[in-house]
Amino acid sequence: VYHSAGNCLIETESKTLIAGCKNSVIPKDGSVTSIGNSAFSGCSGLTSITIPDSVTSIGDNVFVSCGSLESIIVEQGNDVYHSAGNCLIETESKTLIVGCKSSVIPKDGSVTSIGDYAFSGCSGLTSVTIPDSVTSIGDYAFSGCRGLTSVMIPDSVTSIGDYAFEVSGLTSIVIPDSVTSIGRDTFFACRQLTSVTIGNGVTSIGGSTFYLCESLTSIKISDSVTSIGIQAFYLCESLTSINFGGTMAKWNAISKGQMWDDGTNEYKVICTNGTLNKS
Repeated sequence: VYHSAGNCLIETESKTLIAGCKNSVIPKDGSVTSIGNSAFSGCSGLTSITIPDSVTSIGDNVFVSCGSLESIIVEQGNDVYHSAGNCLIETESKTLIVGCKSSVIPKDGSVTSIGDYAFSGCSGLTSVTIPDSVTSIGDYAFSGCRGLTSVMIPDSVTSIGDYAFEVSGLTSIVIPDSVTSIGRDTFFACRQLTSVTIGNGVTSIGGSTFYLCESLTSIKISDSVTSIGIQAFYLCESLTSINFGGTMAKWNAISKGQMWDDGTNEYKVICTNGTLNKS
């Protein structure tokens, strides 16, 4: 049923690499056509990977939490994937499916979306520039990137997925006017996050979006927001001010989920026609 080659465990009939390790070299003889789900997940010692041209299918979470990965190469001749700037890209969909701590996202239009889990667990990533060709950031895309302190989200991005930046090292974030939706738990437990600006395109802030952002002191919210989800600012114990771009009446009219601000200290909501206290 199985065989090994290049320190890879391979399901022979399906030609699927089901488990790899830090010393793996994926065979180039055509015996591997797919890399299974989570095949290298948590392989903290893996530093480089070369994807042969025979590989036409790569599963979910294949390189999640490979924090030492710094080189990603796809062999020329692969019809489904290619690499650029140490990024693994699905060519037709223009989706960056795997990044690493040394990734430089191409600016040539070959990437229009950052896929689910693309940089998840990449603890060595300290900075990333998202080009203006990108329109979406997937679920868990930068989850657990504890070394990532800043990221510039371009005006081309319209959606940010669930848990996209959870447990990351971000200290501040500006969400541009182009973004229309922010998923749930997007900035969950970003403990170093101190300030947030939410652009004019956002109409709803998802549940638990800023849950346990214990250093968050201020947030700017536009009057386009009509709903704030359950526990959106739960345990944001340092929050002192919310700058709202509308009137006090409009702030009070916003639909707010249960416990949306539980665990916060007294803060002020600064509106265009006056100031409200938390109480």
